[in-house]
Amino acid sequence: MYDEDNNIAEYKCQLIRADPNFDGAGYFPDTKELKPIRDFNFVSEVLDVLTAAAEAGALGRDTWVSQLFADDEVFQRFADELSSYDEYCRIHDRWYAALFRIVNAVNEEGFVTSEEIAERMLEQAETTGQIVA
Repeated sequence: MYDEDNNIAEYKCQLIRADPNFDGAGYFPDTKELKPIRDFNFVSEVLDVLTAAAEAGALGRDTWVSQLFADDEVFQRFADELSSYDEYCRIHDRWYAALFRIVNAVNEEGFVTSEEIAERMLEQAETTGQIVA
């Protein structure tokens, strides 16, 4: 039964924009260049860069850490901050899809909370020899 006063109005979903670069670091779509992140202020900045690079097919499965981060310390800081990210924000679908592909996840089990995602990123980076535990 249609009730105009009680129905949710029609709308179109807008794709969340991912800013591919900031402060001279990140993915540059025009040149297809990826410059490693040396520092960041917000986890969301890194997630945007990571997403833009993943969507463009610019990341290697065994090299994404060095492609995205200037050194292991920046990567570790990102993983640390990501692990508590969902305490105050959420990882939206576009970021999640990129993260899912980066760690080569097969299903969502154990890859739901930001803590689980950070752990899987660290595990995958270690397994592929990108970092030393």
